[in-house]
Formats: sequence, structure tokens, C-alpha cells
Amino acid sequence: MNCIVDNLNINSTASGSGGIIGYSNISSIVNCSVTNSYINSTSNAGGIMGYQIANTTVVDSQTLLQNTYVRNTSVSSSGGYTGGLVGYYASSIHDLFINASTVSSVSITSKASAGIVVGRSLLSSYQVSTSSSEGVNSINNVVQANCDSFVFTTNAKGC
Repeated sequence: MNCIVDNLNINSTASGSGGIIGYSNISSIVNCSVTNSYINSTSNAGGIMGYQIANTTVVDSQTLLQNTYVRNTSVSSSGGYTGGLVGYYASSIHDLFINASTVSSVSITSKASAGIVVGRSLLSSYQVSTSSSEGVNSINNVVQANCDSFVFTTNAKGC
């Protein structure tokens, strides 16, 4: 999948909004970018993907985000689960791999669980490699901020 999204404006009253995919059980997003955009939903908002549900028919599957980036974008949720790349990763049985991905100059706002990479995940851990975050403007109105696994150079409020 190759995709470029620029100047997107999503202001949804539904759950699950993302710059590329809102609600999905797909296994990979490769070479995709979201720039200069505004993404808002009632819950599960992500710069790339809003909500990833487990594909229970595929054994030993994984989700891969590779060479993706979100820049100059605002991602927000009036409810919860907001992330720079993924809002809510709702699988505890399939691995999540994030490789060569960037979150840069992004503002993240949520009432519950927000993260620079993933707002909320049912996995106990996920793998991030050769990725970066730069100039994350803020993580606002958050009960719990997930900032540890991805932050390299950020001054995000709330972390």
C-alpha cells in the first residue's frame, strides 16, 4: 500500500478515525503519510489508523506499520484512546511491529489514554524499531500518557 494524505479534515461523531484507515483488521500499512491534517473522533483516533481489531481467522498474524509518518497534524478524541500513529490496537493475540515510522510536529488530545505511537493497546508490549518522534507539540487532557517506548526528542506536555 502506498498513500499520501495531505490537508485532511476529519471531524467525526463516530468511533475510529484515522488519517489512512478508521476501523480495520488489515495486516500492514506501508509507505503511507499524513500531513497538515486534523483528525477528531469520539474515541479511537490515530494519525494513521483509528482502531485495529484482531483478525481471529488468521493464526499467527501480525500488524505492520512500516515507513509511515504523521507530520504537522492534530489528532484528538473527545472520549479516549488517541495516538500519533494508532488510536487503539484492540488485539491481544497478534503482534504489532512499527518500523521506520515518524511522528513529527503533532498535537495529541484525549480524555483517556493517549500516546505518541499508540493510544491504547491490549498487547503487553509492541516492537518499535528505527523510528522517531520530533517536536510533538503536546499531549493534552490525558488521564494516562504512554510516552516511554517511542520518545527520542520531544518536549510533549503530559509526558
